Order: sequence, then structure tokens, then C-alpha cells
Amino acid sequence: MREVVWGALDETGLRRDDPTTWQIERPSHLQHLKSHPACRAVGSARTVEAIDRMLDGQRWWIPAGWGAFFVVFPAARPWTVPADGWHLDADYAGPLSPPKGHAPPAAHLGAAPRFLLNKDLYL
Repeated sequence: MREVVWGALDETGLRRDDPTTWQIERPSHLQHLKSHPACRAVGSARTVEAIDRMLDGQRWWIPAGWGAFFVVFPAARPWTVPADGWHLDADYAGPLSPPKGHAPPAAHLGAAPRFLLNKDLYL
């Protein structure tokens, strides 16, 4: 998966072994990677089982694509939670309670990121 992401970034001019090319802090338009076989592995049997257990019998559907990649390169300023681009995928037509299978954003608000992308990143 790491090679696939870096390959897509390379096509936009962001070179893995040349940090001087990392001028785009939050590269976008990586959604096409969801269909790559290496990235589809995110929806493994282990992942599906964990979701089944978390939802405790509630119905849900296995998505065709398991989400987009959020890549953040180092910046010259302190990192903060991005203020735009967030959304929540949910069953808006269903009952309000109990909540039905949603995809929570990676929002540990107030927490620094665990890592920044670098040439040694293991996804």
C-alpha cells in the first residue's frame, strides 16, 4: 500500500526521496487509490468482523471503497486539526437512535498526529 500511495504522489511531483518537492501540505485527489488491490485489502475479513462486533448485530453494508487517504506533509508551522474537509458518512434516512453504522472522521481533536509522511512510512 505504501508503494501505491507514493506512486500516486510521484505522479503529482511529490518525490519520495526528495523532501524539497513536498510543497503541498495536504495532497488531494487520491480517491482513485481505493480501487487498487493493495488498498482494497483494508476491507479484510478481520476488518469486517471487527465492524460486525462493534455494531452488535446492526445491519450495515460493505462499501465498494473503504475510504480515502489522508496524507499530510510537514509544514513550517505547528500542526493543527484541519478546519475544512471533514464530513460524516451515516444513514440519514434511518432512525436517530440507536445510531446506525457511521464512519467516524479521524477526529481526536486536540491530539497531535501520530506521524507525518516520510520516505520510511509503513501504512
